[in-house]
Amino acid sequence: MRRVLWVVAAWIALGPGACTGRPDPIAFVDRYVQLHRAADIDGLLALHTSDSEFLIPGQEPIRGRAALRDLFEWDAVLGSQLTVGAIHAEGETIFIDRITERSKWFEGIGLESVRYREGTRFVL
Repeated sequence: MRRVLWVVAAWIALGPGACTGRPDPIAFVDRYVQLHRAADIDGLLALHTSDSEFLIPGQEPIRGRAALRDLFEWDAVLGSQLTVGAIHAEGETIFIDRITERSKWFEGIGLESVRYREGTRFVL
């Protein structure tokens, strides 16, 4: 199976075999957010396979667990906190109506938070 997370026009592809069985959509997203809030880097990486990608349009993909570890460590240092809106599933796709992120970096540039565009989704 394949998981994909879209955030601010960004995709995280959690390569083939990353999922055993079909997770409950709400439980899956809740788990991801809990791991992110706890800065549980190993827990987040456990959701990924070695060929996972984080894609941001116009930038080179972040590929593999080592690069993802760097991304998750950066989020941890910045105290990044995610809040998600409503979650629903259609087939193998989990849709999230919004994600809001707070971090020390955003605070440092005078922003309370950033709300990402609608369309965030995981594709299993």
